[in-house]
Amino acid sequence: MIKKMIQEHPFMMIIITILSISTNGLETVANLILITATNTIISRKTALFFILSGAILLVYLIHWFTGYYANIFEEKMIQATNHDIRKKYMRNQMTLALEDKLNPDDTINVVTNDILLFDQQYLKGFYKLFNCIFGIILSSVALISLHWSLFLASVIMTVLLMFVPKLVGKRLRTTTGNISSNNDKLLKKLNDWTKGYHDLLWNNALFQLWRKTHNSFHTLENSYVDQKRAQQTAVQFGAFMNMAAQVAVNALAGYLAINNMVTFGVVMSAGNLAYQLFGAVSVSTDSIILLQSGSSINDKLVSLTKPVSVDRFEKHQDEIDNIKNIKLHNLSYEYKNGTKIKYPDINVSKGDKVLITGPSGSGKTTLINLLSGRLNDYKGSLKLNNIEYSSFNNLSFLKIFGLQPQSYHIFNDTIANNIALSNDKYSSEQINSAVKKAQLSEKITSLSQGLKTLIGSESEVFSGGELQRVSLARFFIRKRPILIVDEGTSALDKNNAYKVMNLLTQDKNLTLFVITHSIDNDVLSLFNKHINLSQE
Repeated sequence: MIKKMIQEHPFMMIIITILSISTNGLETVANLILITATNTIISRKTALFFILSGAILLVYLIHWFTGYYANIFEEKMIQATNHDIRKKYMRNQMTLALEDKLNPDDTINVVTNDILLFDQQYLKGFYKLFNCIFGIILSSVALISLHWSLFLASVIMTVLLMFVPKLVGKRLRTTTGNISSNNDKLLKKLNDWTKGYHDLLWNNALFQLWRKTHNSFHTLENSYVDQKRAQQTAVQFGAFMNMAAQVAVNALAGYLAINNMVTFGVVMSAGNLAYQLFGAVSVSTDSIILLQSGSSINDKLVSLTKPVSVDRFEKHQDEIDNIKNIKLHNLSYEYKNGTKIKYPDINVSKGDKVLITGPSGSGKTTLINLLSGRLNDYKGSLKLNNIEYSSFNNLSFLKIFGLQPQSYHIFNDTIANNIALSNDKYSSEQINSAVKKAQLSEKITSLSQGLKTLIGSESEVFSGGELQRVSLARFFIRKRPILIVDEGTSALDKNNAYKVMNLLTQDKNLTLFVITHSIDNDVLSLFNKHINLSQE
């Protein structure tokens, strides 16, 4: 993931590198100037001392500016990377959704919690380590210039410090993986039980909402504690080793100064350079710990953002473009539990209006999925234009079938955007035409903002029946040749339901399938074909 990040944002990475080198280099320069400044105190050169002190202050001021902008550009790079990951992941999810493989809970967890963990641990760890590398190199070069023994001592202590991450690396990877897994389980549990709050309310069981979720909260909270425990084990031990290393280098510099091998000013600077070096090493060990913590999330995101493709080629495109008939013969479907449903033979021609009735469990929803190509492991024969359904690319059916479901979704957006689904290719005239067909014109005209009125699934602007007609307008604007209505007028009163059915059945070019569990004689008279699943 790091390699891809650098390849996709090379210019920004160059800027970060220059700023990072400048920041660490300026700190090293300031420490070297301090040697001369300290020696001027001993030689009582007051004017030179103040000049050098001013120089040190100026260097640190520039150091502050370069450090500030280095951090800003690092954050920009991190957020750009997060955006790239979300973009690739969401593209994959849109592709998977074509095959009904999108899991809302998993999607939300990845684009929020997993990317936050990736940001705070893996990416932050990388940039801290990247910055520390220059600090280690520059301070080491400075120590060599002062005395070889100071550098040698620093190398020995650095090697000891670098062993710290290995102590808890495996444990950190495990705890981070547990956080992601437990958060995913919590989201699924919350989604399940919060969606059912209405049933809990009316059955005097709201107390179960906490009872059924608190263990999942507790497990996730403990995962964070376990991770912090592993991190702090390494961090605190690393901090102790860091202080011990600085003391050792200072002691060696003092010994060298006592024996006139270096000047007294070197003692002061050696301490500062040791602080810079071991501080960088300490932060780098913490960074390696963060990288190890986030490695499991990195691996997960790498896997999830690998390009996913589906076969969109349709060898029978001419048949898709010119629907003539659909035939069912000896059609049956067997569920995983062994239950088998058989369907009556029927020949549906272009423009036919087919009513499908039957009690719950009779296979109405399964028949919808078979007709729309969402299920293809059927037995018997199901043909479109005398070509078996299994010979078509099932994605092609999305272009010819419209579905008015019993459970639909209204987005928190304008009426127009809910109908067009924010697709700019539909004009105002097309939207108004769809509104008219869905019998919403009078209602929308009465609203001060008209089609720009904001609505949502809990909108107080529209009734349930009116929201259902908004969903129906989505089909009218897309003009698919076949429409399946799955209890799609259930929220309408009898009069409006009849008006909508009458409108749909009057369209001579529309092939219509309407699924319902109840039969109204007035509505029944509008259809020329009837499939009664209760007889099977």
